[in-house]
Amino acid sequence: MSESNPDDALIDEVLDEALADYEGVVPDDVLALIREQLGDTLAASGAGRRLLRQMKPDPVVDRSAEIGDEAARTEDEGATGTDKKR
Repeated sequence: MSESNPDDALIDEVLDEALADYEGVVPDDVLALIREQLGDTLAASGAGRRLLRQMKPDPVVDRSAEIGDEAARTEDEGATGTDKKR
């Protein structure tokens, strides 16, 4: 986790839990290396980022997004959006 990442807190939490049983068993310098490598992999790889997204809570939506001008114009004209063009 060399660069600043918005997921750093989550990565630290995951690594704390994953490596807790190795503290006192594996030398501190080796544990630090393992931690750094795992953190970098979680932050930089596609698989790691997918896992982090799965661990995050779903965002809270307080209201719907506004309809754009094009969609509003289509609704006013009475189009259903299922009309086939020929």
